[in-house]
Amino acid sequence: MSDTDYQNTVAEILINIGSVRFSFENPFILTSGLKSPVYVDCRKIISFVNERNTILNLAIEYFKNNNINFDILAGGETAGIPYAAFFSELLQKPMIYVRKKTKGFGKDQQIEGSFKKNQKTILIEDLATDGGSKVIFIEALRKAELLVSDIFVVFYYDIFDINNSPLSSLDVKIHSLCTWKDIINFLKNKKYIQKNKFITWKNFFKILANGGINMNDIILVSGGFDPIHSGHINLIKDASKYGDVVVLLNSDAWLIQKKGKEFLPYEERKIIMSALKNVIDVISFDDSDQTCVEGIRKAIEKYPNQKIKFANGGDRSHNTTPSPEKAYCEQNKVEVLWGIGGHNKSNSSSWILKKWLQK
Repeated sequence: MSDTDYQNTVAEILINIGSVRFSFENPFILTSGLKSPVYVDCRKIISFVNERNTILNLAIEYFKNNNINFDILAGGETAGIPYAAFFSELLQKPMIYVRKKTKGFGKDQQIEGSFKKNQKTILIEDLATDGGSKVIFIEALRKAELLVSDIFVVFYYDIFDINNSPLSSLDVKIHSLCTWKDIINFLKNKKYIQKNKFITWKNFFKILANGGINMNDIILVSGGFDPIHSGHINLIKDASKYGDVVVLLNSDAWLIQKKGKEFLPYEERKIIMSALKNVIDVISFDDSDQTCVEGIRKAIEKYPNQKIKFANGGDRSHNTTPSPEKAYCEQNKVEVLWGIGGHNKSNSSSWILKKWLQK
Protein backbone atom coordinates (compact mmCIF):
# COMPACT_ATOMS: atom_id res chain seq x y z
CA MET A 1 0.00 0.00 0.00
CA SER A 2 1.36 3.46 -0.90
CA ASP A 3 1.86 6.27 1.62
CA THR A 4 -1.10 8.09 0.07
CA ASP A 5 -3.33 5.07 0.72
CA TYR A 6 -2.20 4.96 4.36
CA GLN A 7 -2.98 8.63 4.76
CA ASN A 8 -6.40 8.53 3.11
CA THR A 9 -7.47 5.43 5.06
CA VAL A 10 -6.41 6.82 8.42
CA ALA A 11 -7.88 10.25 7.66
CA GLU A 12 -11.23 8.63 6.86
CA ILE A 13 -11.16 6.55 10.05
CA LEU A 14 -10.37 9.55 12.24
CA ILE A 15 -13.20 11.54 10.69
CA ASN A 16 -15.74 8.71 10.80
CA ILE A 17 -15.18 7.87 14.48
CA GLY A 18 -15.30 11.54 15.51
CA SER A 19 -11.65 11.95 16.41
CA VAL A 20 -11.42 15.18 14.40
CA ARG A 21 -13.14 18.19 15.95
CA PHE A 22 -13.35 21.87 14.96
CA SER A 23 -14.07 24.90 17.15
CA PHE A 24 -13.03 28.29 15.82
CA GLU A 25 -15.09 30.09 18.47
CA ASN A 26 -13.57 28.36 21.51
CA PRO A 27 -10.09 27.02 20.67
CA PHE A 28 -8.84 23.79 22.23
CA ILE A 29 -5.75 23.73 24.46
CA LEU A 30 -3.19 21.27 23.11
CA THR A 31 -0.67 19.27 25.17
CA SER A 32 2.01 21.68 23.93
CA GLY A 33 0.07 24.58 25.46
CA LEU A 34 -0.87 26.01 22.08
CA LYS A 35 -4.43 27.09 21.41
CA SER A 36 -5.91 25.47 18.33
CA PRO A 37 -9.24 25.78 16.47
CA VAL A 38 -8.99 22.06 15.68
CA TYR A 39 -8.34 18.97 17.75
CA VAL A 40 -7.55 15.32 17.05
CA ASP A 41 -8.38 12.81 19.76
CA CYS A 42 -6.49 9.62 18.90
CA ARG A 43 -7.42 8.08 22.25
CA LYS A 44 -10.84 7.31 20.78
CA ILE A 45 -9.30 4.82 18.36
CA ILE A 46 -8.72 2.22 21.10
CA SER A 47 -12.50 1.84 21.53
CA PHE A 48 -13.17 0.96 17.88
CA VAL A 49 -11.85 -2.56 17.32
CA ASN A 50 -12.02 -2.81 13.52
CA GLU A 51 -10.70 0.68 12.93
CA ARG A 52 -7.99 0.18 15.55
CA ASN A 53 -6.83 -3.05 13.92
CA THR A 54 -6.71 -1.40 10.51
CA ILE A 55 -4.48 1.36 11.84
CA LEU A 56 -2.21 -1.09 13.70
CA ASN A 57 -1.78 -3.25 10.59
CA LEU A 58 -1.04 -0.18 8.46
CA ALA A 59 1.56 0.91 10.99
CA ILE A 60 3.27 -2.48 10.92
CA GLU A 61 3.31 -2.36 7.13
CA TYR A 62 4.78 1.15 7.39
CA PHE A 63 7.55 -0.13 9.68
CA LYS A 64 8.45 -2.83 7.16
CA ASN A 65 8.31 -0.59 4.09
CA ASN A 66 10.46 2.06 5.74
CA ASN A 67 12.96 -0.32 7.34
CA ILE A 68 12.20 0.86 10.87
CA ASN A 69 13.82 -1.71 13.12
CA PHE A 70 13.79 -1.84 16.91
CA ASP A 71 14.29 -4.24 19.80
CA ILE A 72 11.78 -2.81 22.23
CA LEU A 73 8.75 -0.49 22.21
CA ALA A 74 8.39 2.36 24.69
CA GLY A 75 4.89 3.75 25.28
CA GLY A 76 4.73 7.38 26.35
CA GLU A 77 2.51 8.17 29.32
CA THR A 78 -0.44 7.95 28.95
CA ALA A 79 -1.85 7.83 25.43
CA GLY A 80 1.12 5.94 23.99
CA ILE A 81 0.85 3.03 26.42
CA PRO A 82 -2.09 1.16 24.83
CA TYR A 83 -0.61 1.53 21.35
CA ALA A 84 2.74 0.21 22.52
CA ALA A 85 0.91 -2.73 24.14
CA PHE A 86 -0.99 -3.50 20.93
CA PHE A 87 2.20 -3.42 18.85
CA SER A 88 4.08 -5.47 21.45
CA GLU A 89 1.51 -8.25 21.15
CA LEU A 90 1.25 -8.18 17.36
CA LEU A 91 5.01 -8.00 16.78
CA GLN A 92 5.92 -10.23 19.72
CA LYS A 93 8.45 -7.69 20.94
CA PRO A 94 9.04 -6.54 24.52
CA MET A 95 7.52 -3.31 25.80
CA ILE A 96 8.23 -0.71 28.44
CA TYR A 97 6.55 2.56 29.25
CA VAL A 98 8.02 5.91 30.20
CA ARG A 99 6.51 8.47 32.54
CA LYS A 100 6.58 12.24 32.16
CA LYS A 101 8.36 12.34 35.52
CA THR A 102 9.44 9.91 38.21
CA LYS A 103 6.76 8.48 40.50
CA GLY A 104 8.01 10.26 43.60
CA PHE A 105 7.56 7.15 45.74
CA GLY A 106 8.58 3.45 45.81
CA LYS A 107 11.51 2.90 43.46
CA ASP A 108 10.94 6.42 42.05
CA GLN A 109 11.26 5.08 38.51
CA GLN A 110 10.49 6.97 35.32
CA ILE A 111 10.65 3.87 33.11
CA GLU A 112 8.58 0.79 33.94
CA GLY A 113 9.39 -2.67 32.60
CA SER A 114 12.51 -4.69 31.92
CA PHE A 115 15.12 -3.63 29.38
CA LYS A 116 18.83 -3.83 28.59
CA LYS A 117 21.31 -1.09 27.85
CA ASN A 118 21.83 -0.20 24.18
CA GLN A 119 18.58 -1.80 23.05
CA LYS A 120 17.21 -0.05 19.98
CA THR A 121 13.98 1.59 21.12
CA ILE A 122 11.07 3.21 19.30
CA LEU A 123 8.93 5.71 21.22
CA ILE A 124 5.21 5.12 20.62
CA GLU A 125 2.66 7.91 21.08
CA ASP A 126 -0.83 8.63 19.77
CA LEU A 127 -0.02 12.00 18.18
CA ALA A 128 2.47 14.86 18.03
CA THR A 129 1.89 18.60 17.65
CA ASP A 130 5.29 20.30 17.40
CA GLY A 131 7.09 17.28 18.88
CA GLY A 132 8.24 19.24 21.92
CA SER A 133 6.34 17.10 24.44
CA LYS A 134 8.34 14.06 23.32
CA VAL A 135 11.62 15.52 24.56
CA ILE A 136 11.00 14.40 28.15
CA PHE A 137 10.48 10.81 27.01
CA ILE A 138 13.50 10.76 24.69
CA GLU A 139 15.79 12.21 27.35
CA ALA A 140 14.57 9.71 29.96
CA LEU A 141 15.11 6.76 27.62
CA ARG A 142 18.59 7.92 26.64
CA LYS A 143 19.49 8.55 30.27
CA ALA A 144 18.70 4.85 30.81
CA GLU A 145 21.18 4.13 27.95
CA LEU A 146 18.54 3.03 25.47
CA LEU A 147 19.10 3.92 21.81
CA VAL A 148 16.27 6.05 20.40
CA SER A 149 16.20 7.49 16.89
CA ASP A 150 12.54 7.03 15.91
CA ILE A 151 9.16 8.17 17.20
CA PHE A 152 5.94 6.73 15.84
CA VAL A 153 2.57 8.45 16.15
CA VAL A 154 -0.73 7.77 14.46
CA PHE A 155 -1.23 11.48 13.78
CA TYR A 156 1.31 14.28 13.34
CA TYR A 157 0.35 17.94 12.93
CA ASP A 158 3.34 18.50 10.57
CA ILE A 159 2.80 22.25 10.31
CA PHE A 160 5.39 23.56 12.75
CA ASP A 161 9.02 24.22 11.90
CA ILE A 162 10.73 21.24 13.52
CA ASN A 163 14.00 23.20 13.47
CA ASN A 164 12.51 25.57 16.04
CA SER A 165 11.38 22.73 18.30
CA PRO A 166 13.39 21.39 21.26
CA LEU A 167 13.19 18.06 19.44
CA SER A 168 15.47 19.33 16.66
CA SER A 169 18.62 18.91 18.76
CA LEU A 170 17.89 15.27 19.64
CA ASP A 171 18.39 13.77 16.17
CA VAL A 172 15.18 11.76 16.06
CA LYS A 173 12.66 11.26 13.28
CA ILE A 174 8.89 11.43 13.67
CA HIS A 175 6.93 8.82 11.69
CA SER A 176 3.18 9.03 11.23
CA LEU A 177 0.31 7.62 9.19
CA CYS A 178 -1.64 10.87 8.86
CA THR A 179 -1.22 14.67 9.10
CA TRP A 180 -3.50 17.70 9.07
CA LYS A 181 -2.87 18.16 5.37
CA ASP A 182 -4.18 14.63 4.78
CA ILE A 183 -7.32 15.38 6.81
CA ILE A 184 -7.96 18.59 4.89
CA ASN A 185 -7.32 16.98 1.50
CA PHE A 186 -9.69 14.14 2.35
CA LEU A 187 -12.45 16.49 3.49
CA LYS A 188 -11.94 18.67 0.45
CA ASN A 189 -11.93 15.79 -2.05
CA LYS A 190 -14.97 14.12 -0.49
CA LYS A 191 -16.74 17.49 -0.13
CA TYR A 192 -17.58 16.67 3.49
CA ILE A 193 -17.24 20.29 4.55
CA GLN A 194 -17.34 23.39 2.39
CA LYS A 195 -14.05 25.16 1.87
CA ASN A 196 -15.20 28.42 3.45
CA LYS A 197 -15.95 26.64 6.73
CA PHE A 198 -12.18 26.42 7.25
CA ILE A 199 -11.78 30.15 6.54
CA THR A 200 -9.13 29.58 3.83
CA TRP A 201 -6.75 26.67 3.36
CA LYS A 202 -3.71 28.92 3.64
CA ASN A 203 -4.96 30.65 6.76
CA PHE A 204 -6.14 27.40 8.33
CA PHE A 205 -2.61 26.08 8.78
CA LYS A 206 -1.36 29.50 9.77
CA ILE A 207 -3.97 29.62 12.53
CA LEU A 208 -2.74 26.26 13.83
CA ALA A 209 0.92 27.22 13.72
CA ASN A 210 0.22 30.53 15.48
CA GLY A 211 -1.82 28.94 18.25
CA GLY A 212 -5.27 29.69 16.89
CA ILE A 213 -6.42 32.50 19.10
CA ASN A 214 -3.73 35.08 18.41
CA MET A 215 -4.75 35.31 14.79
CA ASN A 216 -3.50 38.18 12.67
CA ASP A 217 -5.77 41.02 11.64
CA ILE A 218 -7.24 40.81 8.14
CA ILE A 219 -6.07 43.65 5.92
CA LEU A 220 -8.27 44.26 2.88
CA VAL A 221 -6.87 45.74 -0.31
CA SER A 222 -9.07 46.31 -3.33
CA GLY A 223 -8.65 46.93 -7.03
CA GLY A 224 -8.65 45.53 -10.52
CA PHE A 225 -4.88 44.81 -10.54
CA ASP A 226 -5.01 44.77 -14.33
CA PRO A 227 -2.16 44.32 -14.89
CA ILE A 228 -0.39 44.10 -11.57
CA HIS A 229 2.63 46.39 -11.19
CA SER A 230 5.24 47.64 -8.71
CA GLY A 231 2.77 50.01 -7.05
CA HIS A 232 0.46 47.09 -6.30
CA ILE A 233 3.36 45.08 -4.88
CA ASN A 234 4.30 47.99 -2.61
CA LEU A 235 0.67 48.24 -1.48
CA ILE A 236 0.43 44.56 -0.59
CA LYS A 237 3.89 44.43 0.98
CA ASP A 238 3.12 47.45 3.16
CA ALA A 239 -0.36 46.13 4.04
CA SER A 240 1.17 42.83 5.22
CA LYS A 241 2.92 44.72 8.04
CA TYR A 242 -0.50 45.17 9.62
CA GLY A 243 -1.77 41.58 9.21
CA ASP A 244 -2.80 38.98 6.64
CA VAL A 245 -3.69 40.47 3.26
CA VAL A 246 -6.99 39.62 1.61
CA VAL A 247 -7.63 41.00 -1.88
CA LEU A 248 -11.06 42.28 -2.89
CA LEU A 249 -10.68 41.74 -6.62
CA ASN A 250 -12.87 43.82 -8.89
CA SER A 251 -14.80 42.22 -11.72
CA ASP A 252 -14.31 42.44 -15.47
CA ALA A 253 -17.51 44.50 -15.65
CA TRP A 254 -16.03 47.02 -13.21
CA LEU A 255 -12.88 47.34 -15.34
CA ILE A 256 -14.92 47.74 -18.53
CA GLN A 257 -16.99 50.51 -16.97
CA LYS A 258 -13.85 52.22 -15.64
CA LYS A 259 -11.43 51.72 -18.56
CA GLY A 260 -13.49 50.52 -21.50
CA LYS A 261 -12.08 46.97 -21.45
CA GLU A 262 -10.18 44.52 -19.29
CA PHE A 263 -6.60 43.52 -20.11
CA LEU A 264 -6.64 40.24 -18.21
CA PRO A 265 -9.87 38.34 -17.38
CA TYR A 266 -10.90 37.96 -13.76
CA GLU A 267 -9.83 34.30 -13.36
CA GLU A 268 -6.35 35.10 -14.69
CA ARG A 269 -6.00 38.01 -12.28
CA LYS A 270 -7.26 35.86 -9.40
CA ILE A 271 -4.60 33.21 -10.07
CA ILE A 272 -1.88 35.86 -10.08
CA MET A 273 -3.07 37.58 -6.92
CA SER A 274 -3.54 34.30 -5.05
CA ALA A 275 0.07 33.35 -5.77
CA LEU A 276 1.55 36.48 -4.17
CA LYS A 277 3.60 35.86 -1.03
CA ASN A 278 1.62 37.95 1.44
CA VAL A 279 -1.89 37.27 0.09
CA ILE A 280 -3.91 34.63 1.96
CA ASP A 281 -7.21 34.99 0.10
CA VAL A 282 -8.88 36.60 -2.92
CA ILE A 283 -12.57 37.50 -2.68
CA SER A 284 -14.92 38.15 -5.58
CA PHE A 285 -17.87 40.44 -4.96
CA ASP A 286 -20.66 42.41 -6.56
CA ASP A 287 -19.13 45.78 -7.44
CA SER A 288 -21.94 47.00 -9.72
CA ASP A 289 -22.42 49.99 -7.39
CA GLN A 290 -18.76 50.93 -8.04
CA THR A 291 -17.85 50.43 -4.36
CA CYS A 292 -16.21 47.71 -2.25
CA VAL A 293 -19.03 47.57 0.27
CA GLU A 294 -20.14 44.07 -0.72
CA GLY A 295 -16.53 42.86 -0.67
CA ILE A 296 -16.00 44.24 2.83
CA ARG A 297 -19.25 42.62 3.97
CA LYS A 298 -18.15 39.23 2.60
CA ALA A 299 -14.77 39.55 4.33
CA ILE A 300 -16.45 40.31 7.67
CA GLU A 301 -18.68 37.26 7.20
CA LYS A 302 -15.76 35.02 6.22
CA TYR A 303 -13.45 36.12 9.04
CA PRO A 304 -15.81 36.63 11.99
CA ASN A 305 -13.14 36.17 14.67
CA GLN A 306 -10.55 38.56 13.30
CA LYS A 307 -10.25 42.30 13.23
CA ILE A 308 -10.79 43.70 9.72
CA LYS A 309 -8.91 46.71 8.37
CA PHE A 310 -9.40 48.34 4.96
CA ALA A 311 -6.12 49.52 3.41
CA ASN A 312 -6.02 52.29 0.81
CA GLY A 313 -3.07 53.19 -1.37
CA GLY A 314 -1.60 56.54 -2.35
CA ASP A 315 -4.21 57.20 -5.05
CA ARG A 316 -7.04 57.20 -2.49
CA SER A 317 -7.76 59.59 0.35
CA HIS A 318 -10.55 60.32 2.78
CA ASN A 319 -11.96 62.74 0.21
CA THR A 320 -11.75 60.45 -2.84
CA THR A 321 -12.95 57.20 -1.25
CA PRO A 322 -16.66 56.54 -1.96
CA SER A 323 -18.87 57.64 0.94
CA PRO A 324 -20.73 54.28 1.14
CA GLU A 325 -17.41 52.50 1.82
CA LYS A 326 -16.44 54.91 4.61
CA ALA A 327 -19.91 54.73 6.14
CA TYR A 328 -20.01 50.92 5.99
CA CYS A 329 -16.57 50.63 7.59
CA GLU A 330 -17.57 52.99 10.38
CA GLN A 331 -20.84 51.13 11.04
CA ASN A 332 -19.06 47.77 11.18
CA LYS A 333 -15.96 48.87 13.11
CA VAL A 334 -13.61 48.32 10.17
CA GLU A 335 -10.54 50.50 10.60
CA VAL A 336 -9.55 52.40 7.44
CA LEU A 337 -5.82 52.72 6.73
CA TRP A 338 -4.52 55.47 4.45
CA GLY A 339 -1.29 55.91 2.51
CA ILE A 340 -0.48 52.20 2.45
CA GLY A 341 2.35 51.60 -0.02
CA GLY A 342 3.14 55.33 -0.12
CA HIS A 343 1.15 58.55 -0.20
CA ASN A 344 1.84 59.16 -3.89
CA LYS A 345 0.75 57.05 -6.83
CA SER A 346 4.01 55.46 -7.97
CA ASN A 347 2.64 53.51 -10.92
CA SER A 348 -0.61 52.79 -12.75
CA SER A 349 -2.04 49.97 -14.83
CA SER A 350 -3.51 52.59 -17.15
CA TRP A 351 -0.09 54.23 -17.59
CA ILE A 352 1.52 50.88 -18.40
CA LEU A 353 -1.13 49.95 -20.96
CA LYS A 354 -1.03 53.39 -22.56
CA LYS A 355 2.75 53.19 -23.01
CA TRP A 356 2.41 49.66 -24.38
CA LEU A 357 -0.14 50.77 -26.98
CA GLN A 358 2.12 53.65 -28.06
CA LYS A 359 5.03 51.35 -28.87
